[in-house]
Amino acid sequence: MLRSPLLSLSLAVTLWGMPSLIQSLPAAIAAETDPLLELTQRAHQQLEAGQFEAARDTYRQLLDRATREGSDRAMNDARLGQAKATLLAQHYTEAIPQWEQIVTHERQTPNHSGLPLALTNLALAQFGAGQYRAAEMALREAVIAWDSLRANLADLDQVTLFEQQAHTYRLLQKTLVAQGNTDAALVVAEASRAQSFVEQLVRKYRPTPAPPLDLAAIRAVAQRENTTLVVYSLVGDEVRVLGTETNEPTTLYSWVVSPQGAIAFQTLDLQAVGIESLRTFVRQTRTQLIDRFGRGRITTTLPGDDAADYLYQLLIAPIAAHLPRDPAASVTILPQDALFLVPFATLRNPAGNYLIESHTLQVAPNVQTLAIAAATPARSSQGTAVIVGNPTMPTLPQQDHPLSALPGAEQEAIAVANLLNTTPFLGSQASFAQIQPHLATASVLHFATHGLLSCVDTQIDPNESLRYELRCPNFPVDIYGNAIDPSLSTARDNNVFVNPGAVIVGGNVFVGGVAAETSLAREKVVRVDLPGALVLTADDEFATSDLKDGFLTSREIVALDLTADLVVLSACDTGQGRITGDGVVGLSRSFLAAGAASVVVSLWAIPDIPTAMLMTEFYRNLRHNPDKAAALRQAMLTTMEQYPDPINWGAFVFMGDRT
Repeated sequence: MLRSPLLSLSLAVTLWGMPSLIQSLPAAIAAETDPLLELTQRAHQQLEAGQFEAARDTYRQLLDRATREGSDRAMNDARLGQAKATLLAQHYTEAIPQWEQIVTHERQTPNHSGLPLALTNLALAQFGAGQYRAAEMALREAVIAWDSLRANLADLDQVTLFEQQAHTYRLLQKTLVAQGNTDAALVVAEASRAQSFVEQLVRKYRPTPAPPLDLAAIRAVAQRENTTLVVYSLVGDEVRVLGTETNEPTTLYSWVVSPQGAIAFQTLDLQAVGIESLRTFVRQTRTQLIDRFGRGRITTTLPGDDAADYLYQLLIAPIAAHLPRDPAASVTILPQDALFLVPFATLRNPAGNYLIESHTLQVAPNVQTLAIAAATPARSSQGTAVIVGNPTMPTLPQQDHPLSALPGAEQEAIAVANLLNTTPFLGSQASFAQIQPHLATASVLHFATHGLLSCVDTQIDPNESLRYELRCPNFPVDIYGNAIDPSLSTARDNNVFVNPGAVIVGGNVFVGGVAAETSLAREKVVRVDLPGALVLTADDEFATSDLKDGFLTSREIVALDLTADLVVLSACDTGQGRITGDGVVGLSRSFLAAGAASVVVSLWAIPDIPTAMLMTEFYRNLRHNPDKAAALRQAMLTTMEQYPDPINWGAFVFMGDRT
């Protein structure tokens, strides 16, 4: 792959791809000295402003003048700009030959790095014109090209590139569904998720790479694991012609694959049921469900009285007939995007029963991770379980008091340690230096403490005994990588144009005085971070600031070499992180990549005392039933009897090898 330093902002930026991916235009160009540049700038400005018909006319003028003057670069710019404007104006039939010409040109360039973008836009025009088979062929070629660009890169670089490329895979799913080939769309949906994570697992457990699963292999996993697979996929208009378009999901695809091999498919028009933004809808329903920050306003045409009813009708009701009737039968849910934040266990059917009462649930990023887990030799770890509870709480930066103590977490750790016949690490003993010698051989790792995503807000209610985290108000992007403050200037506002697809921008880069995380947020080109930390006791033995200050971060976790059969993160928001096209990047992914066979994580700020009860029940159940997902289900049901509100029992999800 070509690796070129193409742009210098405040610091050096490493970019992957071709020089035409980055354009920096001066703020003012003298028309009398260079008419071609003046026409180019005017056309670009019209295109960026959404004046597509005007941009088409200006690009035609530019092409005519460039042809007369023999300027190859200006001719190429004009043809590309005209094709973009025609496509965005939805003149699909006219756009097809324009993009075919660009595809031909890209095939003749030395590195072909612009080819997958051109192929995807050609397919978008063909899809709009109803030429679904032609669009499928173009997209399959684009997918092969994208896959080759990501090959052999580091994990976060692969994730970053896929953020820019995912629309190609989603458009291919739409194209296949439009042809009635929903089984093939399932194969694409599987191949388009968590592939970077799969590569990490392959490097650790397999001598050779494993190709994405075909339909027969997906069926085989469901049969071998004796689980019903529920695969969700979200698609939208998939327009990324300029690279700054938002892709709001408009359609939900759902597949159910039974252990016997039967496949059922459902599609749901989200806008038809009143959901304009699925991310907003999920956030509002979560707020209402856990009822901590007040009830969110939800306006949809879905039946039901509250969030649990809405989400059930949206996600489960259309496929309920295809789910197993036996509550002990395994159901593996494979979410996408905002659906990773949905507490499926708490969804409630019209009879008032929660989903966890009817099904034994687990979550997976894709089917292939289940296949790899099944093919991995049994863990040989024989070491003592490592149980951490209520460390001596450190003080966070910019705060003048330590994090609140968690007495319930301490009692939880003592109870769990008694069940596992070991001694817990409590208080001042719960430092990384104390637990480090035992991590590589431990069969169980249990952390009952605070969990952090990015930083902790100073407004912590001392009367609440919660293991929780709140995002700082000045954090630049949300969990999806979108800029929190939309008023800040973008790179395009400063005449820096990035066409995403094969671009990686490192940290500490500013455009027009604004950090690239914000200024280039819409383009998704800034290297994805690895958020998350578990709170331990501060320890002066370590030179690195995080461990010294008492924070075991996701970056440090992924570098560990673990053989643990089970990791339990009994802390807040440990199942969250940066939500990407490759899945959730955070603590759970880090522990699995480090070698853990399975993890139990939480989706929100968990209450201290009910959580202690739930975890004690979980380990007690494991003594009689080695199925971890079943043990967690029974612990939820037991806790529900004493603490019926879903906030008390519904946050936890299981991922990984059940037995």
